Amino acid sequence: MKRQLCTVLSVLMLLAALSGCVQEETPKTGLAADFAVEISGEGVEITLTAADMQAREQETITCTNIESSGNVNEVTVSGFSLRKVLDENGIVMDGLASINLIAADGYSIIVPSEYYAESDVYILLSFEGDNLEHPRSCLPDQRAMYWVRDLIKIELMGKNTVDETQKDIVSRIDIFREGVKELNAVTLSYMDLRIPAYSLKEYCEKYDISLPQNTVTLRARDGYEKVETAESFLDNYVALESDNADDLPFYFSEEMKSGMSVKQLEYVICGGNAVYFGFETSVSGLFEAMGMAKADTYIFTAGDGFEVNIPYDAIEFGKIYADEKEGFIRAEFEGYDFGGAKGGGKVKYLVSIKAAQ
Repeated sequence: MKRQLCTVLSVLMLLAALSGCVQEETPKTGLAADFAVEISGEGVEITLTAADMQAREQETITCTNIESSGNVNEVTVSGFSLRKVLDENGIVMDGLASINLIAADGYSIIVPSEYYAESDVYILLSFEGDNLEHPRSCLPDQRAMYWVRDLIKIELMGKNTVDETQKDIVSRIDIFREGVKELNAVTLSYMDLRIPAYSLKEYCEKYDISLPQNTVTLRARDGYEKVETAESFLDNYVALESDNADDLPFYFSEEMKSGMSVKQLEYVICGGNAVYFGFETSVSGLFEAMGMAKADTYIFTAGDGFEVNIPYDAIEFGKIYADEKEGFIRAEFEGYDFGGAKGGGKVKYLVSIKAAQ
């Protein structure tokens, strides 16, 4: 009887051990069978089916995910390397200018090359031990907006072979706060708020601001930078009034997902054009931030069409600010000798600055 009992216990212990081993194996993913991820670019068309993705070698990593609120979460995820997929197809990821991650619901986010220059981009099949029905992108230790759920497409954008000296140089800066006074704000819903805001498409059309074919760069006061397609940028709005003044200027839309908006938007650069959203800055600081072209003179234009030619030597004396009483944006160059010229270089209702040809 003792021998039978020992045999039964041994079998039970063996089954328990085997059961423990099975639990430690990487679980099979729960990808929907009809789901696929397309990778496209110039001369590149790759389709990864659910079966393809499940068959690939999976890596498990622990990294951080930064929420839009600034909270940093440590997560453990499993997936496969995009860099390896591209290598297998003869594409050098470091040669790309950026990638565009696109979700099934149309959400997209452009990732500049510097965000993955020293790491990798992963396509996840498991998040915190939960198998995913649809794949998700992952940029370790980057903001959550780059962790795109329901990932269906990755666009490979451009080659990073353009010499810095050949890139677009800004030759025109538009002053958003003054320019939108000619437009009507629309009231939009955002989360539980109702916010008056201005259409970027309407603004760009009003002032004939041409956008490049590819991307627009947005920068906030805290240094946060985001790259959008020109098409996406024009679909959105900027608010200058809100119950939470700390967020202003606020870049958003009703369709934009939480975490994708930009608070305290300072400027955008789109090809040779830039738009300034603030209300107080030195002219030299603005020029440096925008990469303004060097010229002998700059044309400062008011909303009524009045123009003042400002020489290059005066730029370091310049200041742009909002008039406390009237609220309009003005420029002045205190300390620079304009030789008795009418107005002394002051411009009220400033809507744009252009580098003279």
